Amino acid sequence: MEPEESSAIYNYSRDARTNRQSSINLKYIKTCYVIGVGGIGSWTALNLALSGQVSNIVLYDDDDIEVSNLNRTPFRICDIGLNKAEQLKYLIHERMLDINVVSIPKKFDGTLYSDYMFDRPELIMDCRDNIFDDI
Repeated sequence: MEPEESSAIYNYSRDARTNRQSSINLKYIKTCYVIGVGGIGSWTALNLALSGQVSNIVLYDDDDIEVSNLNRTPFRICDIGLNKAEQLKYLIHERMLDINVVSIPKKFDGTLYSDYMFDRPELIMDCRDNIFDDI
């Protein structure tokens, strides 16, 4: 039995996913960097992606997922031992196929855009645990 063309699985357009927030006129962001995708940064990046208002997201984090991360992040048990930036990229793409996501599994070193394919970021979210250790 073939599904109807109007079924939800065939209606995965950007308009169908973001129609409920169209009345609040969210700002469209071409490129966003999220530095540190742990307890705060993982939800920040995921929710930016789910808003449908971001084209490109660059994720920086050199940490691997640990059991202690599971109570405050969107990561799953099967992600333990894997890099946070890489796994968050996959979690975003499970829901938002039309967003470009670059994961950089290394410590942020101040390089924002020169090595990557996107323009200068319009938004930078610094969500590291302790930025003063890196200064």
